Amino acid sequence: MNISYWPFMIYLPIWFQAGLGYGSVSAGLALLAYTLPTLVMPPLAERLSLRYQPSIIIPAGLFTIGTGFILMRFGSAAAEPNWLTMLPGCLMAGAGLGFTNTPVTNTTTGSVSSDRAGMASGIDMSARMVSLAINIAMMGFILASGVLAQLRAALPGLSVAELRVVADRIAAGNAVSVPELSNAVVHQALGNGFSWVMLYGAIGVWIMAGISFFIFNARSVQQAKVQCSD
Repeated sequence: MNISYWPFMIYLPIWFQAGLGYGSVSAGLALLAYTLPTLVMPPLAERLSLRYQPSIIIPAGLFTIGTGFILMRFGSAAAEPNWLTMLPGCLMAGAGLGFTNTPVTNTTTGSVSSDRAGMASGIDMSARMVSLAINIAMMGFILASGVLAQLRAALPGLSVAELRVVADRIAAGNAVSVPELSNAVVHQALGNGFSWVMLYGAIGVWIMAGISFFIFNARSVQQAKVQCSD
């Protein structure tokens, strides 16, 4: 979740404002499509985890987040991107987070004895904070790199140092501070940067979905062998 959903929440408002041209209020309302599903889905996720076990729900939830990122990537690359083209991906990513978050916490604290539940919760929170900090920085680097790559193709006459300064401004959402560039060039550069970020989020969370599925099933196989030996 901290490879994809949570760090991207830092950057998605930049896309809504600088990329789609929305004001702060409109961008905040559009962001609700990304966040509200995380509040609606946890009760359903709890019922499903009791029925199908976390070994199915958690990888499925992570896979859903990745699918949402791919849909957002397609939405941002539309001929005329707007909140409607972004809506399906935002909703799916938020729903995937809602399916995953609570079962992860419950599985973490439930995997140890009750006297160690606090320790397990602390480890869980520490892992979340460390991975979140790393991936906020990683997404920022990828965003700036994607913007820079597009600018190098569009403006071959400028030096890399000059382009890097401009790319950092555009990636931060300060498109108005580069009036020497046309709006089309700025939008294409920002769109390319966000395309890279969304692809990173999708691939990263899909890899983690596969790893979690493997770990859960490896544990189930080990437990089955122990029961057979007994």
